[in-house]
Amino acid sequence: MITSLVVSLAAFAVAGGVLKQSQVLASALFFAAGLPWLLFAFSKKVKVWAAQPWVPALLWTLAFASAGVSMLDEPDQKDDPKPSPIKFVHPGGNDVIPHCNQITGTGSIPSGHRIALFDRSLSEANAPYWFDQIANPTDNGWRVDDVQIGEGEGDEGAAVELIAVLLPEKTAQYLASIQTGNGDADVATYWWATHLPAEAVDRVKVTRNADTKECS
Repeated sequence: MITSLVVSLAAFAVAGGVLKQSQVLASALFFAAGLPWLLFAFSKKVKVWAAQPWVPALLWTLAFASAGVSMLDEPDQKDDPKPSPIKFVHPGGNDVIPHCNQITGTGSIPSGHRIALFDRSLSEANAPYWFDQIANPTDNGWRVDDVQIGEGEGDEGAAVELIAVLLPEKTAQYLASIQTGNGDADVATYWWATHLPAEAVDRVKVTRNADTKECS
């Protein structure tokens, strides 16, 4: 009997290296649930099963078996995927880009938050931060379509910094609602600020090329 217990405990120790923590614990609980029946089977003093304490043994088994089942249904915290950092994918650092762009990124965006995209010139000191758009979530991260960088004509070779900022949903909605001019649809709605609304989660430096085609 002692040998069987030692072998079983050794098996759990080995299983701990390849199984999830919840699976190992559940196996241990199932093993404990069967202890009364192992004791009955290996008992040398009692010859007949009818003489065994069935009710306590059955209650013991049900208690530990139920606990084992609940452990199998409980996910391990260590197996939960860790949040991935929010990063630019396209364009990458030091890429040469046209006037009109699609900006894509990756990373885990917390529930109730959005990514806001800003850009600013690196050619002048204390350049303002221009608001571009609020990113749309994707299966792999986020995306911003039809982002115009620079004025178009005369921007070839200009160094620009793209900045991703993580904001609460309500703050992002407010920034996206800001209008300039008289509210006419033909008037550009881009606006700038001297400071970002929150710390940047990622930045990339890009350079404008000679392509001046505007976003449609």
